Parts: sequence; C-alpha cells; structure tokens
Amino acid sequence: MKVVGFFGVYQESFKIIQSHTKIFTQITFILILPLLSFIFFIFKQQSNLLFNEILHDSHQLTNINNHDTPQYQHLIRKISSKWDTFLFFNFISFTLILIFSILSTTAVVYTVATSIYDAGKETMISFTEVITGIVPKTWKRLMVTFLCAILDFLAYNFLAMLVTWELAKPVRNYFGVAGSIIMVFLYLSGFVYLIMVWKIASVVTLLDGKACGFEAMKKSKELVKGNMGFSISIFLSVNVPFFVILFLFLEKAAFGILCLLVSSHVLVFEVVLLTLLCFVCNKSCENNVEKVVLVDQIIDEHHVHNNVMIPF
Repeated sequence: MKVVGFFGVYQESFKIIQSHTKIFTQITFILILPLLSFIFFIFKQQSNLLFNEILHDSHQLTNINNHDTPQYQHLIRKISSKWDTFLFFNFISFTLILIFSILSTTAVVYTVATSIYDAGKETMISFTEVITGIVPKTWKRLMVTFLCAILDFLAYNFLAMLVTWELAKPVRNYFGVAGSIIMVFLYLSGFVYLIMVWKIASVVTLLDGKACGFEAMKKSKELVKGNMGFSISIFLSVNVPFFVILFLFLEKAAFGILCLLVSSHVLVFEVVLLTLLCFVCNKSCENNVEKVVLVDQIIDEHHVHNNVMIPF
C-alpha cells in the first residue's frame, strides 16, 4: 500500500466501507450494536443501580452504633450479597464486552486487509468466514495482547501515582495551579498514547501471524515512532467525536438511540482507520517491522480455497 497522508487515509477508509457495504453493515448490526447496547443500556444502568444500593446500605450501617443488633447483621449480609452480585455482574459484563470486541475487531481488520490486497471479488472475505474460520484461530492471541495491555496500564498508573506522591507538593508550591494542570496533561497524554498503542497492537496481532502480547505492543510502538504526529492525529480525530457522542448520551438520555447508531458506525470506522494506519506506517518504516502475513485458508460459500498473502 502506498504512503498516504491524513486525508488520504480517510478517503481510503470511506472507499473500503462503501465498496463492501454488506459485510460492514453485518459487523455493525450483529457485533458493534449489541456491544454498545450492552455497555450503554445494561452495564451502565445495572452497575450504577447496584453500586448506589451498596452505598445507601453502607450509609445506613454507619448510623447503627450497636453491632450486635439484628438490623446491623442483616445489613452486613445484605451488603455482602450485593457486592457478590455486583462483582459477578461486572465479570459477566466484562467477558461479554471482550467477546464482542474480539469478534468485531477481527472482522473489520481482516475485511480491510483482504480488501486492500484482493485480486478479485471472488476472494473477498465474508462475515461467516471471519466468524467460523478466522476468529477461532486468532482470538487467543488477541486475548494475550489485551491482557498485556492491561498490565501496561496498571504499571503506568502505579508509576504515575508514585510520581504524583513525590512531586505533587513541590510542583504545587513552586508552580501553583499551572503545575498541577501540567501534571494532569502529561498523565492524560501518556494514557492516550497507551490506548493508541494497545489498539494498534490489536491490529498488529491479527495481521502478523507471529506477534502477540508484549511483542505486538513493541511492534505497535515501532510503527508509530516515526509517524507520531500523524498517528496521534488519526487516533484523536476519530476518538474525540466518539467520546463527545458518549457524553451527549450520558447527559441527554433522549438521544440514546441516535447516539447508539452513530457511535456504532464511528467504532467500525475507527478500526478501519487504524488498520490502514498500520499499513501506512509499516510502509514508511522501511522494513523495521516484519512484512509477511497470511490470511489463512479462506473458504467461500462455493468452497473455493483462497490463500491471500498480505505484505504487511
């Protein structure tokens, strides 16, 4: 793929989505829409409801001085039960969100990849082939990358807390409010960078048959290192609108359905953009990253076997 600029990546993304409307529509309504519906309407509402009930019961508990009363013991059992429900619900929610995320990311990435290097329409991947043929071969590696990203986030936040603990008071004394604002800005900049690296690492994991986990994270950093401004501008240009939509949904529930539909399309478009970004950055890296990927054994509905070699 030739090296293109900011608007070129957007133009190519629109072309790919328009030329394969059917599969992207299936991805949006079968995978993305249920994912966002679950996050927005079920996870958010039920989780907040349970947590507010726990806070209310805990507040009642603090007003009871005698710990031996039946009322106190009843509240203890009630709070414990609600915590169990809350944690179990969050575990199930997290698992379902992860499953839908893996399915949707895999479907979009392989659709874009085969679209770029498709020799003819007969070799174009289908939604069914992604779910039944590719996902079973890639989900474990994508899961490893996700878990490694979580470890990176935990390490980053731990170091950020240590630095804040050591420097917060001196910075505030010498620089006042401006110093605190700078520290918050630096923290958020690092956090956004990690999110970008993780999302690109997910694409690398799917396109590179050998890289996953920390190795995929490393390759992701290598890809964006020489194209930092370009990569960040692409990443922010699609994520800022998404969070604006999310904010509107939280503030104005009446816009819920509209926000849900728009945000689902934005998420699909984001993965398309990041996949193209990987190819563009890899092209400009000049062999810094291994460039051989196999979309393995794609079999269409007519049982025609296609091995599509993608020079990533």
